[in-house]
Amino acid sequence: MKRKKKQLHERRQHKRFKVPSDTFAIVKNPCFKLGQIVDMSMGGISFYYISGKEFTKKIAVDILLADDDFYIDNLPVNIVSDIQVHLNESLEQSSFKRCGLQFEELTSQQRIKLSCFIPKQDSGYLQDKRFMSFG
Repeated sequence: MKRKKKQLHERRQHKRFKVPSDTFAIVKNPCFKLGQIVDMSMGGISFYYISGKEFTKKIAVDILLADDDFYIDNLPVNIVSDIQVHLNESLEQSSFKRCGLQFEELTSQQRIKLSCFIPKQDSGYLQDKRFMSFG
């Protein structure tokens, strides 16, 4: 008996890329949270953070590449997912969450900075800012 494969519809408009491990998301509203970014695109980011107080629906996020001068502040975002994850199977209860954020209306300066960090090609890892300069 043949099984029909379900076709998944990709909702993202932009390809996501892995980021260097020292790339972080900073959320300051309603409380301060720091999380490690997993991947990003011109459309949004996802990051791991330690669970705690819930986010409000509309927040702003800063992106920081820790070993460099790359910093974008106050990116308006909409939360599209915020789920509990188990990063370590030996832990009975995970205190980590993975949050997916979609960028809202970015300023031209924010779009320029993001485009300098994200590859133009369709393959490969996110470009490391260390090889670029911002004016």
